Amino acid sequence: MKTWVTSDLHLGHYNIMKYCNRPFDSLNSMNQALIWNWNRSISKYDTVYFLGDLAFTKHIKLVDWLKMLNGQIIFIQGNHDPSRQIQFDKPGVIKYKGRSFYIVHDPKDVPARWSEWVIHGHQHNNNLVKYPFINFENKTVNASVDVTQYRPVDMDYIVGRIYRNY
Repeated sequence: MKTWVTSDLHLGHYNIMKYCNRPFDSLNSMNQALIWNWNRSISKYDTVYFLGDLAFTKHIKLVDWLKMLNGQIIFIQGNHDPSRQIQFDKPGVIKYKGRSFYIVHDPKDVPARWSEWVIHGHQHNNNLVKYPFINFENKTVNASVDVTQYRPVDMDYIVGRIYRNY
C-alpha cells in the first residue's frame, strides 16, 4: 500500500486545457488520460490525498467521477467542488515518514504559524517561480497535475526529494 497526493484534475472542464496549456486535443482525451494515469498508478488499496478540484461539469456528478478512480480517497474540498453527496475532509496536518505536512487546496489558506511543509493544489502551472513542484525555500509541494505530468505523486518520492535536500 502506498500513499499518493494529487489535485486539480478538473475533469469535464474544457477551458482548463486552454488556461493551463494542457496538451490534449479534446476534452474526452484529457478525461481519459487523467483517469488512466490515476488508475495506472494507484491500486484500490492505496491512500490518496486529493487536494481539490476534481471536476468542473454539470453533466457528471462528483460522486460518479470518484467511482472511476482507484484508491482510498481522502478528499480535501477545492473551490470547484460543490457537492452534498461527498464527505470532504478538512485541510490539516498529516505525518509521513518523520515529516509533518499541512495538506490544503489553496496554499493561501495555510495557518500563518505553520512552519513545516505544505502540500497544495490550486496554483496549477500559473506561477512556477513561486509554486514549482517543490519549493525548498518556502517548503511547499504543488501537487497540481499541471506540474506533475498529469499523474499522482507518491509520497515516498516527495519525502525522498526533501531528505536529499536537507
